Amino acid sequence: MSNDSLAIVVNNYPYDEELKTAWGFSSFIKFNEYNILFDTGPDGDTFLFNMNKLKIDPLEINFLILSHYHNDHIGGLNSFIDKNPDVKIYIPKCFPENFKKDLIKREFFLLSPLDFEALLKSHFYFLG
Repeated sequence: MSNDSLAIVVNNYPYDEELKTAWGFSSFIKFNEYNILFDTGPDGDTFLFNMNKLKIDPLEINFLILSHYHNDHIGGLNSFIDKNPDVKIYIPKCFPENFKKDLIKREFFLLSPLDFEALLKSHFYFLG
């Protein structure tokens, strides 16, 4: 039996009274032995509040994937980094150079999307 799962951490559509809603998106993916965070929502307060309610420990996240450079998807990044400074971050090549340099200053991993694709190639598909 699989323990793989997906949970919406932040979204603008309310689906759980216990969670805060906000214009943005973040999800948590549990796959095999990996805990993957996809985006960080629009702000750290909403994002971390919902992670806490969902009993997701930021220190247990192995990878963070940022989909694109819009605040409603990366606004909680600094708050998350404060909780898990060792997380590996995957970003598209199109992210601004100054954003990449800021991550490098903090000694984060900037890995090619192809590295991540190789890791999960047979299990996930990323579109558009």
